[in-house]
Amino acid sequence: KRIENGNVGLVEIYPREDLPETFDLQIVIRQIDNQRGKWSLTVPVSRQYTDAATKTVLPMKTVTVGQTTITVKKIQIAPSSTTVDWELNQPITALDIPGGMPFIIEDDKGDQCVFRPLSTSPLDHQGEGDMKTWAYRTVYVTPESIPEYLLLKINPAVFPEYNQIDSQLQIKIFLD
Repeated sequence: KRIENGNVGLVEIYPREDLPETFDLQIVIRQIDNQRGKWSLTVPVSRQYTDAATKTVLPMKTVTVGQTTITVKKIQIAPSSTTVDWELNQPITALDIPGGMPFIIEDDKGDQCVFRPLSTSPLDHQGEGDMKTWAYRTVYVTPESIPEYLLLKINPAVFPEYNQIDSQLQIKIFLD
């Protein structure tokens, strides 16, 4: 982003594994504006305050649509972001899910935009027999207030054959 006296950037990193309790983050900058060089910073990092403010839920809940199974494994709600780790199991011949969002999240009041998605990344994949399994992490903006529960509904844009959402095609996850 360009500002009055230069540029400002932001890089968000979501590691696949949990970070250590404390560590030194090494930051190396190789160019500032037109000036090339090498500037190194070491920033001590502690999870003490974020861990205290982070809520983790391990629902391990599954919904099946045709031959596709979606399992919600872990939800972490932190002040900076919310992550949902989920798994997709489907036949090897099936097309990959476009956009990687097989479900829509609603809060306990029926609002869909309370958890606004930022990104979805594959964490792992494997094939066994005629099935393939993908593990994903989706990052959301954390809302100002945390709802009592979330309702994950099958996304009709991804599964058009299920455009009428019924209670069999949704997962209810309590966050308390």
